[in-house]
Amino acid sequence: MSCGCGDGTHGWWCDERVATTPLPVSNRPGLPVIRRRVATHATAKATMLQALSRPGLIALHELTRRTDDDFSVALLDTAATAVDIVTFYTDRHVNEQYLRTATEQRSVAALARLIGYAPQPAIAPTVDLAFTLETAPGAPVRTRVPVGTAVQSNPEPGQPPAVYETLHDLDASPAWNALRPRARRRHGAPGTRVSLAGTVTGIAAGDGVLFRAGPGDRSVTFALVSKVTNVDAVPALPGVPGSPPRTELEISPVGTKNADPSVEPLPSTGTLPGMPASVEWIDEPSLSAAALDAGLLARSLDIDDIVAPLAAPSGSPGQVALFRQQRALAGSQAPPSSSIAATIALASALPNVPANIYSWAKPLILPWEAATADHYKSIGAAGDVYLDGASPGVPAGSLVVLRSDDKWAAYAVTKAAAESVTVFATTGRCIRLSLTPKTGLGEFSVRRTTAYAAPEYFALADVPVVEPLTSATIELDGLQLGLREGRPVV
Repeated sequence: MSCGCGDGTHGWWCDERVATTPLPVSNRPGLPVIRRRVATHATAKATMLQALSRPGLIALHELTRRTDDDFSVALLDTAATAVDIVTFYTDRHVNEQYLRTATEQRSVAALARLIGYAPQPAIAPTVDLAFTLETAPGAPVRTRVPVGTAVQSNPEPGQPPAVYETLHDLDASPAWNALRPRARRRHGAPGTRVSLAGTVTGIAAGDGVLFRAGPGDRSVTFALVSKVTNVDAVPALPGVPGSPPRTELEISPVGTKNADPSVEPLPSTGTLPGMPASVEWIDEPSLSAAALDAGLLARSLDIDDIVAPLAAPSGSPGQVALFRQQRALAGSQAPPSSSIAATIALASALPNVPANIYSWAKPLILPWEAATADHYKSIGAAGDVYLDGASPGVPAGSLVVLRSDDKWAAYAVTKAAAESVTVFATTGRCIRLSLTPKTGLGEFSVRRTTAYAAPEYFALADVPVVEPLTSATIELDGLQLGLREGRPVV
């Protein structure tokens, strides 16, 4: 006779409705959990209770109680509890022997060590923190954020906040809340465009400009204005710096300078001012943060001791001399030889004009055809130049630029006076200028030379920086001492 559980060795005492121990174990491939538990409390207790009724156990025939209040049944219940615990941990232990089913970190680490891999200790997640300091009047100029300062995120609804702590001391300053790249810079070297500070009216094409680039720069360029554009001021907005108005001049430089190099064609903008005693030890044009720290430490100074002297303005901006007054040289209107010959030829048809006079006049080249400004010393003194017309005047002590074709030279006016003078068969009121230096006038033709006089002086504007930023070097808009290498910036 066989039992209903399908096991042919069981007898009539087997109840197929109750699970037996050991439980069947079967695991298909790819499961996330392995089943290795062969018994539970219920199956172990049921199996032991069934065994009490086996015919071969004659001594237990009189034990007919099967309720939990019987001592023997309670003893079997205790044994079933022990079996349940042992089989549970056996099942867990088997799962920890495989990477796919292991749930304990130490199990995974032990399995990794079997192939010679040792996991490193876990690292907490890190983030980059940007501190915004108070900028109200009276707020500290420099602050140290101590290590371990806690920062908490603003979580989404229903989410817990993320809490972080700073890993080291952090130097902070309100000036670093928003570091801006330099948006404007000093006017660069002479080119085809000049920017004047402010709005300048009345400039016309053909006016002359004489300018140098900046403090201590003796290189000077003379050019003629070809186009004028006024750029309006841009007001500063929150987070966006504005810009002052400026006047853009498109210019055509005149090629060659023939002036004496000893002449200062523009009022000197001066050299860089002397360094205060607190920073006179900084004798390099650039200094790394590490070298600055070493210099401060050696002199028992703090960064705040040198910020003000180093941030002071260094020299005045470059200047432009604008020449609105353009004058011809006296005698430039004298009739050319060809005109006189044509007049004689016309009159030769009349009586009383000898043929030999016509023959003499036709190939005539008059002396003022090739005369230069150096000729004026024959009617005045060496270094004198006569400008056509007595008005407007030219002030003594000013600057005058002579230009002939692609040559130019700047001269200082030591004297200026209105006179009547006869030059090259022309008579009229002129302005006599005594110039310094007295050399170089022979380079300028009387007929082709234009004198630019009575200059007005304007400061060169700071020009916008239009080049794109690069990740290699960023020039900041202002002096920011205290920044160090290795500090993240965005």
